[in-house]
Amino acid sequence: MPWRTNRAHERGPDDAPRNFVANREQGALFSPRVIEGERPRWAYRKEPDNELDSGWRFFEGSESDEWLNEPGNCILQHLGHAVDEFPELRQIVRDDRVRSAWEWKPLVRRYREVRDRTWPGDDESEQQSR
Repeated sequence: MPWRTNRAHERGPDDAPRNFVANREQGALFSPRVIEGERPRWAYRKEPDNELDSGWRFFEGSESDEWLNEPGNCILQHLGHAVDEFPELRQIVRDDRVRSAWEWKPLVRRYREVRDRTWPGDDESEQQSR
């Protein structure tokens, strides 16, 4: 099912709106599978491309590298739309560190940080120092 409309009236345990994200109007790239309603199982944040970009990227997880590298296969949306549809994403988008990667763990119903991620442009000596 495609994304529903805003659920800003819902409240979280801290009585803040469930979908509160400081940079919710910034753009993020999404796999069409996520836009169509599949849970993002893989998310990462890179250095933003410009002031309108949050740097966040969200994928269902079964997309091939070839497919992802084709221009136009990912969809630009406001970051807030993802948090509205998948409230568990609040946990990770509030952590605004660049070069962070997360995967969905269904047994605990949470995102867990992936710490052994290799980033483009990293060399071996930089990886060993982390």
